[in-house]
Amino acid sequence: LARLEWLELEPGGLVSPAFPALFGSVNTPRLQHLCIAHAALKDGLGSSLLQRLTGISGLRALGLRDCGLGANSARYFNLASWPNLTYLDLSYNRFASAGQELLKKFATTCRLRHLSLRCCDLEADAMVSVGRLVVCLQQLEVFDLGGNERLCCDQSTAQLFLQAAVKEFGQGAFWAWPTVLTSGRLDLRGSVQADVAVSLPKKLGRFHLLRVDS
Repeated sequence: LARLEWLELEPGGLVSPAFPALFGSVNTPRLQHLCIAHAALKDGLGSSLLQRLTGISGLRALGLRDCGLGANSARYFNLASWPNLTYLDLSYNRFASAGQELLKKFATTCRLRHLSLRCCDLEADAMVSVGRLVVCLQQLEVFDLGGNERLCCDQSTAQLFLQAAVKEFGQGAFWAWPTVLTSGRLDLRGSVQADVAVSLPKKLGRFHLLRVDS
């Protein structure tokens, strides 16, 4: 395992309690890409795995799609320990109210290009963090928040999102932007009520907003 750099798994069910112990800065110091899907890690093993991954500074891609993660796992995301992370997929995990604090942590991962939290049961208070991230994550190209039905249900939440983006821009985050800007895509389909979608712009800064299913 000491030479392991790339691992993708779809166990499709229960995972051994010993699974997280396979990883770590000692066991898998060269790990760059880890994607696990449809594994019943749940909050307990999920938290243990995230703790074991802390300190693997070369990690570039992490996917824990549909792994039963929740509020406890969200607390163990130490994104500062992964300075090279460009891809993060946490879709189909129920973070619910913990989503707001989780999204705040992403502001420190400036190299992220792909961030997906599709169908994570995110709540309306997370939209302020979303507004900040579309400005401060200069290299982000894909921001997938689709299928979160409680994320943006009313006009006031939509306004808070826009105000947060404008405030972040006004605080000078744009000075750190690269000279050539890459356009981004913010997918909110299935997360914005139809009557609210019309109040959101089609484009915000360099991001195209996908608001409703075409």
